[in-house]
Formats: sequence, C-alpha cells, structure tokens
Amino acid sequence: MNFRVPILTSIAILLAATAGAQRNFDISVKANGPRSVVVSWPVQSATPVGDLLVLPQFQVQRSADLKSWTPLGAPLSGALHQTLTLADSSGVASFYKVQSIISLAYAALDNVTLSSGQLAAADFFGAELFGATLNQAALNGANLGAADLRNASLISANLTDASLFDVEASGAVFDGSVMTGVNASFGDFQLASFFGVVLSNANFGSADLTGADLDFAVFNGMKLDSNTLMDPKPTLIWQIVNLGAPGANLDGQDLSSAALLGANLNGAKLTNANLNSSELINADIRNANLTGANLEYVNFQGTLVGDTVMDIEWLLVWYILNHGAPGDNLKGTNLSFAYLENANLHGTMLNNANLDGTDLSGADLRGANFLGANMNYVELPGSLLNGSTVIDSKSLLVWDILNEGGDGVNIAGANLSQVYLAGASLRESNLSNAVCTVSVMSDADFTDSNLRLSNFSGSELEGALLVDANLTSANFSNTDLTDADLLGATTNGANFSGAIFSNTILPDGSVSP
Repeated sequence: MNFRVPILTSIAILLAATAGAQRNFDISVKANGPRSVVVSWPVQSATPVGDLLVLPQFQVQRSADLKSWTPLGAPLSGALHQTLTLADSSGVASFYKVQSIISLAYAALDNVTLSSGQLAAADFFGAELFGATLNQAALNGANLGAADLRNASLISANLTDASLFDVEASGAVFDGSVMTGVNASFGDFQLASFFGVVLSNANFGSADLTGADLDFAVFNGMKLDSNTLMDPKPTLIWQIVNLGAPGANLDGQDLSSAALLGANLNGAKLTNANLNSSELINADIRNANLTGANLEYVNFQGTLVGDTVMDIEWLLVWYILNHGAPGDNLKGTNLSFAYLENANLHGTMLNNANLDGTDLSGADLRGANFLGANMNYVELPGSLLNGSTVIDSKSLLVWDILNEGGDGVNIAGANLSQVYLAGASLRESNLSNAVCTVSVMSDADFTDSNLRLSNFSGSELEGALLVDANLTSANFSNTDLTDADLLGATTNGANFSGAIFSNTILPDGSVSP
C-alpha cells in the first residue's frame, strides 16, 4: 500500500547558520517499505572550525497537523559528519522535524573559544566559562543561569531572551551585544562592559552592576528594582529614559555617551550639563535650557526642539541633521565637533567654515564647496563626493583611502597630519617619508607596508596592524600603540620615545604589559 509522507525540511528553534558552524541542515524522509519511512540527517558542529567542537544531540519529532509534535524515541548522538537515521513504522502520514539540542550544563569550559557558534537555546546552566570567548555567538534563548562568565568575552553576541539568572560575570565584556529580554536578575556584573549593548526589556532586578561600563547602553524598558546596584551616572540615565525628566534640574550633570532615546526632557534645566557624544534621537528637549551644555557630537536626529535655549551652533547642527542644508550658504560657520552623519549638504557653500573634528560619515557632499575650510579630523567614511565638490587635496586623499581603499597605494611623502583614518586599510602600501603626525589611525591596517622614515609622532594607533611593516627610522614618539600588533615589523632606527605600549604585540611576538 502506498501513502504520501509530507516532509518538513526546516529545523525548529534554530537560527540560520554561519560559515563553518551549522545547526540548520536538511533532513531526508524516504519510504522504506509500504508502511515505513526513514528520517536521516547529517551531524554538524555548532561551532566553526578551530573552536571547541560542539556536537548537538538530535530529537526526531512527528506531527500530523504541524501543531502538536510527538518525540520519536530518545535523543540521538553521532560523530562529526556522520549521517544519523531513524525509522518510523507507524504507517501514519506525518510531518517530521529534527530538533538540535545542546546540553552543557555544569560543563568545564574555562577559556574555551566558541566564537560565532550557533548556540541558540543551548543549556549552559552552571557551566564554567571563565575567560571563555563567545564573540558573535548566537545565544538567543540560551540558559546561562548560574554560569561562571567572569572575564569572558561576548562581544557582538546575540543574547536575546537568554537566561543569565544568578550568573557570575564580573569583568565580562558584552560590548555591542543584543541582550533584549535577558533575565539577568541576581547576576554579578561588577566591572563588566556593556558598551553599546541593547538592554531593552532586560531584567536586572537585584543584579550588581557596580563599576560596569554602560556607555551608550540602551536602557529603554530595562527592569531594575530597589536591590539593583548601579553607579549614579547610569542610574540617572536609566531614570531619564524610563521615567522621564520633564522640568527636572539637571544642571551640570554628566550625561555624556548616553543613549537617551525618546527621553522626555521637556522643560528640563540642562545648563552646563555634559552631553558629549550622547544620542538624543527622538528625545523631547522643547522648552529645555541647555545654556553652557557640552553638545559636541550629540545626535539630534528626530529630536523635538521648540523654545529650546542653546547655542546657535547646535541649533544649526540640529537643523542640518533633520532638514538638510542643500545649496545653503554656510560660509564661515562653526560646525566643529558636530555630529552630521548622513546629512544633506549637496551643493552647500562651506567656504572657510570650521569643521574641525566634524563627523560627516555618509553625508551628501556632492557639489559642496570647502574652500578654505578647517578640515582637521573630519570623518568622511561613506560620504558622497563628485567632480563638483571643492575640497583640499589632503582631505580628498583621506576620502579616497576610506572609501575607495588604500591597499597597495603609493603615497610616499604624503601629508596626512591631523586627519581621521580610523579603520583605514593601507596594506602593502608605500608611506615612506609620509607625515602622519597627531592623527587618528586607530584600528588602521598597515600590514606589509613601507613606513620607512615616516612620522607618526603623537598619533593614535590603538589596535593598528603593523605586521611585517617596514618601520626603519620611522618616528613613533608619543604615539599610542595600545593593542597594536607589530609582529615581524622591522624597527631598525625607529624612535619610540614616549610611546604608549599596552597589550601591544611586539616584533618578536612578546606582548607588552
């Protein structure tokens, strides 16, 4: 007797796999006689090659209506790349799915690497993960309750709806992670780093966040209680975001590097407050007084302004960011240290304007005129230029490197002083005799480049790659080389007087303290 067997090829509760770490896979359901089918699937690691091998268990489930599912037998295990099979002789037309299960409760995993692992819904309850690396791991829905995550690194991980109940995570780094809906109650997060972390609707009741770095953390909907321990500055920011501060006296308060998204500051007194680099996206500052406030690099996108008292420069920044200034005459204006990402400055006259340190990333600068403008440290990644843009040769070179790529270029003797080239790629390039003094070049890549006789004195090179670079007789005096990598670099005659070495990989492979 023949019968039809509907096949479900998607896998329940799992995310899309990343390269080398696959918990999504195809299952095969084939007839095996008149009233039997065989379900088969491959065994794959949940972690990339080079990381700790994590092989899930698998539970086959059957359903007649895609609503109610019944397990078939016990969970199965296998070796990497093995094909597992399970026969169903029920003779009932069914849908099938294979659930991938990771159970590592109480596992000893100190200092292991699980980066980019597909670990959604994994059970790490009580696991020892001291110093472990889980950067970019998918941990949504995972159970890390009571685990030891002290000094672990979870940079850019997805922890949506995960459980960190009663976790030990002092000194852990969660920078850039998504922690929406996390249950972190009773957790110990002393001195942990949550830089830029989304904590919306997360529960930190009775948690200890003393000394934690919460710059740019998104607090909207984050739950605290009377037993939560958190430093005064982030506590104030949390209160403003979640409770509002209309009419509040915030004179002189430090609200820098804060995500004040949608905050109600209507009528607030913010005189002399420090809002440097804060995000006032969709915030309400109508009727507020910001006289003397530090508003450098404040993101005013969508901010409500009306009868607001603040310096004319920042009102202009707000206007440009929200309405654009295409074709406007802004000659000689002061827009220094302004956040103008993605602003419309098409055809704008900025002759002799002060744009020192201004962030113009992604801005439309086609046809704009920068003749005589102060362009020191202007940020230009992703900005749009065309043949009608009037701009000085140094700034144009910076734009080319950031947007067209600088690998393999010959810019010997170039003037790159007081410029912003953070994250620039200049691999295998010739910068001999180049003047790169007092510039921002953190995370730039100079691998295999010729920097002979170049001058980088006073520049910021944190995290820069100088692997196998020729630094012969180069000047790195007073340069910040924190976290930089100089492995294999030639340094004969180079000047490093006053340079900062911290966690720097030196040419011989040793690491500075």
